[in-house]
Amino acid sequence: MKYYLLILFSIALFSCNSVKKTEQALNSGNYVTAINTSVNKLQKNKFNKKSPIYAGLLKRAFERYRTSTLDRIDFLERETLKDNSKEVYQLYVQLQSVQN
Repeated sequence: MKYYLLILFSIALFSCNSVKKTEQALNSGNYVTAINTSVNKLQKNKFNKKSPIYAGLLKRAFERYRTSTLDRIDFLERETLKDNSKEVYQLYVQLQSVQN
């Protein structure tokens, strides 16, 4: 009986940490991970009590990802090397795939 309670408690504990993990991913610069986690949680149950938290995290993660990607593109375009055009294109494609 104690074993089952321990398992139930550990499952409940790990399910509560998903917001913290998403915030940690956002703060450490893993914006795509934070976006994917937020989208997955919102797709599972958008009427959950934590949905507004995930919506806010999703908004902040996308804004930061977009800003960092556009800053990187701007930096690469200011350089006059021809090798940067491929990386600029790939960054635009990644930005579009995350946005969709």
